[in-house]
Amino acid sequence: MRKILLIIGILLIILGVFTFLFKNNAIINKIQISNFPVVVAKTDISQGTVLTSDSVTVINIPRAYILKGAFPNPNLVIGQTSNTNIYSGEQIIDKMLEKKENNPDERIISVKINLDTAVGGDIKQNDKIDLYFKDKSNADSTGVLIAKGVRVIEIRDGNGNLITSRNLQATTVATNQIPAYVILKTDIDTANRIYGVMNNGYFYILKYTD
Repeated sequence: MRKILLIIGILLIILGVFTFLFKNNAIINKIQISNFPVVVAKTDISQGTVLTSDSVTVINIPRAYILKGAFPNPNLVIGQTSNTNIYSGEQIIDKMLEKKENNPDERIISVKINLDTAVGGDIKQNDKIDLYFKDKSNADSTGVLIAKGVRVIEIRDGNGNLITSRNLQATTVATNQIPAYVILKTDIDTANRIYGVMNNGYFYILKYTD
C-alpha cells in the first residue's frame, strides 16, 4: 500500500512539473506572439531632417504600447522629413512627419560638386544653399547665380552612396567617402538652366549660415 501511495505521489509530482512547464511555455509563447514591429528613432532627429536607414530602426513591443499613427516598416518613413524633434528610442508617428504634397512644377536634380566647390563651410543634408556656375571657357569670368535658397536633399559620393554624416570632412576621414553630388529640389526652369550649362563649366555652392 505504501509503495502504491509513493508511486502515486511521484506521478502527481511529475504531472505537476509538466503542467507548470506547459503553462509557462504557453505564457512565454503568448508574450512573443503579442509583440509587433514598430519604427523608432535610432538617434536623436532634429526638426527638418530627412529620415534615412541610419536614423531609424525597428523594435518589437506589445500591441498595447504601440502609438496611434506608428509605422511597422521603416520603408514607410525613410525619405520623409520630420516636422519636430524626435528623440532616440521614440516611436515615429505620422504626425511627426511633413505631409507629402506632389508639386508638378518641382524637380529633383543632381549637381556635381567637391569639397573645393562647397564654398562657405561643409554642406550637409537639409542645408540651404545658393548654387553658382562658372564657365570653364573663361577663367576670368565671375560665377553666375543659378539657384537661390535651394534645400539640399541628399549628398552622395562618386559611387552613388548616401553620405549621412553631419560633417563632410569627418565623413571623409572616417569612411573615405568623398562628396561628389548634391541632390536638390528646384523648379522646372531652374532645373533646365542647370542641365543647359552643366557640361560647360562647374558649379560651386555657398551655404546659408545657421
